[in-house]
Amino acid sequence: LHRALSGALDASAAAALRGLEHANLMKIEAIGLDAGEAWTRCESLEGARSLAELQPALDPRRAAGLARQAALGAAHLHARGLVHGRVSPPEAWVHDEGRGRLVLTP
Repeated sequence: LHRALSGALDASAAAALRGLEHANLMKIEAIGLDAGEAWTRCESLEGARSLAELQPALDPRRAAGLARQAALGAAHLHARGLVHGRVSPPEAWVHDEGRGRLVLTP
C-alpha cells in the first residue's frame, strides 16, 4: 500500500492508514517497519474466507457483489491519495456477516 506514484510506504501514508476506517476495508491495528520492510497488522481474519476460495461455489451475482464491495474499499483509499495495488479475489475476504472487505498490505 503506498501513496500514489511513490511505490513505498512512507510516514505520511502510514499516518493516513492509522485512522482509516471503512466498512469494506479490514481495520489496521498496527503499522511498522522491520529491516526496511513495511508491515501492517489488520483485525483478525478468523472466520473469514477469501473470495478466491469462495468464488467457485458462489452465484455469479453474489461474487460480483462481493467484488464490488472490495472495490468500494479501494475507492475509499483512492479518495485519500492511497493506492492498494493489486485488487483481486485473494485480497478480498468475506466475514461471517457476509460483507466483502479488502485486506490492506504494504
